[in-house]
Amino acid sequence: MEFIYPATIKDDGDGNFLVTFMDIPFAATEGRTIDEALFEAQDCLEEAITSCMDDGEAIPKPSKKIKGEHFIRLPAQTAAKAALYIVRENITA
Repeated sequence: MEFIYPATIKDDGDGNFLVTFMDIPFAATEGRTIDEALFEAQDCLEEAITSCMDDGEAIPKPSKKIKGEHFIRLPAQTAAKAALYIVRENITA
């Protein structure tokens, strides 16, 4: 499984850009610029996936990217841990 999740970035009207993940509704972050929001999105994704593992929950499968979304890749070390977690715990979404 590839751990690359589509994210939506929207202007929040207060000068920040809000990032949300359709596949992980409890994960959201923001940044003052789009670049900062994308940087923060990777950290947010990593924290969300780590939280799933810590809580013994299924790791959501990433959906296909929709026009206008950005792909956010889980860092390699956390992706490896997540892959092992799925195999070891036999927990899938």
